[in-house]
Amino acid sequence: MIDLNRRPRMGLLLISPERFQTIGEGTARGSYLERKQKEAEWMAKEASVIAEVTFPGVIYTAEDVKRAIDAFVTAKVDYVLAIYLSWAEDFAWIRFLRDMPACPVLFCHRMRDKIELKDTHDDDEFAEYLCCGGLVGSLEASGSVKRFNRPMLEVYAGTWTEVLARAKTFGCAARARSLFRESTMGLLACMNEVMWSTYVDPYAIFRDVGPELRFLSVA
Repeated sequence: MIDLNRRPRMGLLLISPERFQTIGEGTARGSYLERKQKEAEWMAKEASVIAEVTFPGVIYTAEDVKRAIDAFVTAKVDYVLAIYLSWAEDFAWIRFLRDMPACPVLFCHRMRDKIELKDTHDDDEFAEYLCCGGLVGSLEASGSVKRFNRPMLEVYAGTWTEVLARAKTFGCAARARSLFRESTMGLLACMNEVMWSTYVDPYAIFRDVGPELRFLSVA
């Protein structure tokens, strides 16, 4: 039985560099790793308002990407919301683009409401400076978006409130896609000869939209 009232299922992919993890250890706001963990937990909690979220943890390594893909496939997510939390190497992102099964992907840059930096020679401030590098990471990742040319991938930039609003709309469309692919529709086996433009190709409907069409016989 198809649950038509279920919430959209989101896979949350948050990417960061492993090499930054220890920077800022012992400072007032903690290490880069600690700051990003708090940020990621906050984002996952906020995202849970608009969708059922599968969050496999922050992605730092190739193994993390494999684990994330496995989690998304197991959860049968409708779509993936992907965000660079700062600058990061692209090896994790390109593995996701290559290995993730066909699925709508919303790749976003989250713009901070404000950035307050002072003396980046200070270890605490320098760690925060690195934490604010999401735009650099998004710029790097955008090159792979173009080169892979993955279908059903959309790019968006905005504040976190704007990103969630876009993800909500995107997720509803992705949910509809998933439900269509699980559906079977019955049609009366007759054509209206004065409305030729309404003809459909059942094979194309199944391939491109999802539902299986079955023609009902009328005795």
